[in-house]
Amino acid sequence: TEESLRLHSLTLSQIQDRVAVTDPEGRITYVNDAACRMLGMRPEQLVGRHVSAFGEDASLGASQTPA
Repeated sequence: TEESLRLHSLTLSQIQDRVAVTDPEGRITYVNDAACRMLGMRPEQLVGRHVSAFGEDASLGASQTPA
């Protein structure tokens, strides 16, 4: 299980798409390197903030792709 968690963590950090994980209230609990680069911020500057820090419209859903 521990090895599996390490693999998942490594995979998420290396994905070139922005990945952010939030709690049910919309607070960021994890953000990958691509998201940090896009925002010009470090993970510790984003974790704990509301997902609105991304400046996107939550009504568009997870992909933020307009319908």
